[in-house]
Amino acid sequence: MSKFKKLQCVLAQSSVQNGIVSIPKLYIEITGDMAESLLLNQIVFYADKAKRSDGFFYKSYKDWYREVCLTQRQVRYATNKLVEKGLG
Repeated sequence: MSKFKKLQCVLAQSSVQNGIVSIPKLYIEITGDMAESLLLNQIVFYADKAKRSDGFFYKSYKDWYREVCLTQRQVRYATNKLVEKGLG
């Protein structure tokens, strides 16, 4: 990721919910990967707030980037790994 993109992300985050994202240590231990644990954290958060009764929700790659600075490649990779582990 370029320095400009990183700066853009920092600035965007500072204006949304104080720019703080916390990840339970357990998620990091389970996944062994920061991108996976970050995505898992957000999936757990949103599944509880989904309008559908089965917990499904939709977010675009652009939404994920704006929210937690994960690129499309990172989201795809992390999603695939979570599914392989039976967590997604």
